[in-house]
Amino acid sequence: MPLSRCPLDGARLMAVATVLALTPAYALKDEVLIRSPEPGEVRTVVTGQGEAASVAFPDGPASMTPRWLVAMVDLRWTCSDSKAVDLEVKTGKGPDAKPRAFELLRKHNLQGGSTRAELYLWEVSAVKAACAKDGEARVDSVPVSLTLRCKSGRVITQEQVIPLQAECRPSAPSEEAVTGLTGSEVERNRGVYQLMLSKFSRQEPDPTPDELHLGRKSTVEFSRVRPGGWVPELQSLRVVRLDEKGQVAERFPPVRLSGRGDDAEFAPRHTFTPKAAGPVRFALEAGYADGSWLLSQPAEVQVLTPAQVAAKAANEVSATRRMAFLKELEARMGELECGPELADWLEKQPVIKDAGVSGGNVWYSFTDGVMGVAHCH
Repeated sequence: MPLSRCPLDGARLMAVATVLALTPAYALKDEVLIRSPEPGEVRTVVTGQGEAASVAFPDGPASMTPRWLVAMVDLRWTCSDSKAVDLEVKTGKGPDAKPRAFELLRKHNLQGGSTRAELYLWEVSAVKAACAKDGEARVDSVPVSLTLRCKSGRVITQEQVIPLQAECRPSAPSEEAVTGLTGSEVERNRGVYQLMLSKFSRQEPDPTPDELHLGRKSTVEFSRVRPGGWVPELQSLRVVRLDEKGQVAERFPPVRLSGRGDDAEFAPRHTFTPKAAGPVRFALEAGYADGSWLLSQPAEVQVLTPAQVAAKAANEVSATRRMAFLKELEARMGELECGPELADWLEKQPVIKDAGVSGGNVWYSFTDGVMGVAHCH
């Protein structure tokens, strides 16, 4: 993708493509290489200026943390004369500054094969700044060193360069773009904002229960999270409490990872004694290999006073009582006009809080908030 000049006034957009080396693999030929699992361009968006600039990947074999752009690649290897023992990968960047070792003999027990890996390659701050210099974006290419060791003692080395090409052009970003909430330019034009820094930003905590009693010790459980189900992979997870403005007010100890391999998962929960009535806001905070953290969507848990608990209990409708009422309603519908007359009868029933006519049908709500509709046609 060629680089082009553009005026620097206003917000900017930069489409970025990572070009991953594509080299065919031949059976029984010594080799170690990086191959893109999904050949093609990986585009991202850079908008705004300075600290207001934001970056987001809309698609492709890549994603990002708040600090680093992360490429998803296939590491492929072949030992021609024996089984592969281990593979060492070194980029000198981010959390990959130290060599990463993949133990192959016990896991694969083969002469050749491949494994998926995440490579932290470019700092987000550098990509943001790329369009701020005379209209041309220059982001350093990243050399990746690969060392394959075979059981025979043979050592195979390879170095590949993964470049980042960028084109700057003017853009009028939406508010979502400036805050890092959008994907590609096309998505913005359509008004669709599906992806953020990481898909984890869309995670729903789903607290259970969602109502607690004031002064009573309770445990709130949240939706389970598989670390390998996200790109980049989550390294840690913790529950946080948010204030009224959505900012983190309190962080709780990291959640232990249970299980192994594909069955590994986080089961976040928080035990506490509510000291004030009203809503308590929680979120999950995911940690990445580069030390950065990212929040999920928030969720509210309501803390009820003893008076509110008593009032709610008084308004509860048991399953037996509800079924008895529905049978009585069915009988009344054969006697009363299905309209205002039926609505008036409903409002007089002890288990009904309110009723009315809408769209030719009669609606009603039980004292515990459950809704129902009597179809008149």
